[in-house]
Amino acid sequence: MGSAVVMRRIRQWKHLALLIALVVVEVLEPLTAHWSERTQLLGGIIATLINIAVLLVVFERRWVRSLAFFLVALIFAATLLHEVLSDRSQAGVIAFHSLATVYLAFAVAIILKRIFQQKSMGIDDVIGALCGYILAGGAWGNIY
Repeated sequence: MGSAVVMRRIRQWKHLALLIALVVVEVLEPLTAHWSERTQLLGGIIATLINIAVLLVVFERRWVRSLAFFLVALIFAATLLHEVLSDRSQAGVIAFHSLATVYLAFAVAIILKRIFQQKSMGIDDVIGALCGYILAGGAWGNIY
C-alpha cells in the first residue's frame, strides 16, 4: 500500500483517527503525573506530535491548518514555560490552559461546521460529532 492510499483512507476516516488520538492522549495524560520530569517532557512531545498528525488529517484548508499549527506551537511553548517556571510562577499553566481552550474550541468549530455542511451523514460524521463533544469537554475542562 502506497502512502497516497494510506492518506486517502485516513482522510475517509479522519474523525475515527481523531477519536483514536483523543483516547490515546486522554489515557496517557493522567499517567504522566507520576513520571519523572524527563518522561513528562517526552509525554508532552508525544502528545504534541499526535496533535500535529491529527491536524494534517482533520484541518484541510490552508489558513485553518496554519492557524491550528500556530496554536499547537504556542501550547507547546507554554508547556515548556510551565516546566521551566513551575516553582516560581503560574504563568505557564495559565497560558497553557488558555491556549488549549482556544485550540480545542477552534477544532470543535471546524469539525462541526464541516459536519453541518454535509448533505448526507456517514458513520465517520457521527464519530466526528462525538469527537466534537469530547473536544468541547476538554475545552471546558481547561477553562475550569
